[in-house]
Amino acid sequence: MASTVSTGKLIGAFNDVKGKTFYIIFEETYDSNTYPRTPKWCARAIGDLAAMMRLIFWSGSSAEGGMLKGTGGKSITPEGYIGGFMKELANPVEIQDQRFELSVGDGWDAVIGRAEFPKTLAKLEAIGESEMACALDQGQTVSVSLFGHAEALSVIFDGVDLGAWRILKGYNTPVYAPRNPSLGYAPAKVKPPLVDLPRAVRISPDDPNLLTQHADGSWRCDGWNYSYVANYITGLWETELKYPGSFRSLIKSYRDALAGAPVMPSDDVTIVVDTSVALGAYAAENVQRIQREFDCKTIDGAIHIPFSADFDFRYHVTHLPAEAAKWVFGGKEEAGPQRQAEQLCLLAS
Repeated sequence: MASTVSTGKLIGAFNDVKGKTFYIIFEETYDSNTYPRTPKWCARAIGDLAAMMRLIFWSGSSAEGGMLKGTGGKSITPEGYIGGFMKELANPVEIQDQRFELSVGDGWDAVIGRAEFPKTLAKLEAIGESEMACALDQGQTVSVSLFGHAEALSVIFDGVDLGAWRILKGYNTPVYAPRNPSLGYAPAKVKPPLVDLPRAVRISPDDPNLLTQHADGSWRCDGWNYSYVANYITGLWETELKYPGSFRSLIKSYRDALAGAPVMPSDDVTIVVDTSVALGAYAAENVQRIQREFDCKTIDGAIHIPFSADFDFRYHVTHLPAEAAKWVFGGKEEAGPQRQAEQLCLLAS
């Protein structure tokens, strides 16, 4: 399976004309399935501290499933990846002001792609940049400066819809620019609060899929163990801002708790598929296959599928969309396995 290999990290920082600090995240990478494997720098996004934290944690979550590797293709942990960027945030290079020409166009290297422009238009209008949005919508080229239009550039090139590489070329990455820790983010560590862990059970000792109890009390399968951890990491940036230095211990504790989840009871378990939920073509075909190949009953419009430890059966039912399929224990929707522990005190080291 192909993966992205991260070989270098860099954070640039500057104060805009209003005195607000913005950051630019750069990363040197290559794809494992391309040759020659030449690492290249790329400006990923422009944004304030919250935007940087959100992107760093989102990217770091990919390491949990192995889609993100370290230098030489070595396995890395999300904690290590995030920690590397946190060091860069603490001591960023100082970015100088520069000008850019913004326009909407076609092609992969357009400054603002036509397909992405509707989202860009909405984001610019949301921050009061209606004049810029209107000019771009009319096909005009808009001249901007990094310091004078940092807010607008941060919503355009947020690293989600559009990358900052469209205006900041990789060959100009300021690898050797002077460092300025006064622009950095290096807060003192704070211990996190008591955290509730999800109620989770494994489907079987040899199956990576987990069931978790949702807010409505139903048990549903949202994927493999690593995907739960990755989703947790993706949203952890806000906690890290409130409790600096806590991410390593929080991730480890969450991962360990899911790895130690008990195996669900295999007797009297039923998967109930709500047929009123609209399904995509693949999911609908999967439901039809299950109805053909396994013992199912339709009760009040819902498909009831008795659980089986058969490998093929488990494969198909765990690929049912979580919003349509719930797992019922003992014939009662509110019944379920006991959680291993009600709460786990997660303390930052």
